Amino acid sequence: MTTVAEVMRAYLQSAGGKVTVDQIVHHFNDKFHGQWQESTIRDGATFDFVVNNPKAYKEGRPKFVFRNYDDGTLELYDEAVHGPNKWAPSITDKKVTEVEETRAMANFHLRFSADDIPQWAGNYKDSDDTPTRLGKMAKARGFITREEFLAIGKWKSPRSRPHQERNEDEFVREVTGVALGTTGERLRIEVLTLLDGVDWPTASVLLHFAHHERYPILDFRALWSLSIEQAPSQYDFEFWSEYTRFCRDLADRAGVDMRTLDRALWEYSKENQPAE
Repeated sequence: MTTVAEVMRAYLQSAGGKVTVDQIVHHFNDKFHGQWQESTIRDGATFDFVVNNPKAYKEGRPKFVFRNYDDGTLELYDEAVHGPNKWAPSITDKKVTEVEETRAMANFHLRFSADDIPQWAGNYKDSDDTPTRLGKMAKARGFITREEFLAIGKWKSPRSRPHQERNEDEFVREVTGVALGTTGERLRIEVLTLLDGVDWPTASVLLHFAHHERYPILDFRALWSLSIEQAPSQYDFEFWSEYTRFCRDLADRAGVDMRTLDRALWEYSKENQPAE
């Protein structure tokens, strides 16, 4: 069976130069429509198969993509052009990395059977119609309006409303336009925190409902259902990246979408998490 790596490597070879992530996605959709999730393709191009990113070697996947961080383009790695591979870990580093990876992934563990995700999601009674509807509109448009932003923000945290109201229309459109349009994973989440009243959890909600990629929601209930007893006092991109990757893998294994998974995680915590 043909793999994502094989298709991507062949495309980069045929391209013979720099390409964008969108061009790679277009190629996959044109030649192998629907065979792989778009997030799988993008993750492969920007992280999993990247030679010049030391953190990517945690995954143990083939490395053949050279990423140009100045303009975001990608090309086939060529030692004669790009120099020797100085990013791959040494044997000692690899052992340390494997231990760290095991510890990181061990932090996330579903407290109930993945087969029961649809059942717990079905018990979810809170209405999410408004953020779902507004998110679809923003997704099609490419940015979130101030009215949509305030409505989605209220769904997440009504107490943040006074702070969020300080954001002007144009600023909301510009910031969310960057978040929904950039190929940079870190920029997608962190640029949203420039908005008044938006922390990492609220930023994750905006991506969850309005981005074409699949993103989970950072919430103490969801984290507890994944065996995180205490949510971090301060989030960072490394935690967010690991959390997103775990949730995407879990959703794939369970055969559910990210909205269903989030409902299940939230509801399981509501019904089972001990009161403090």
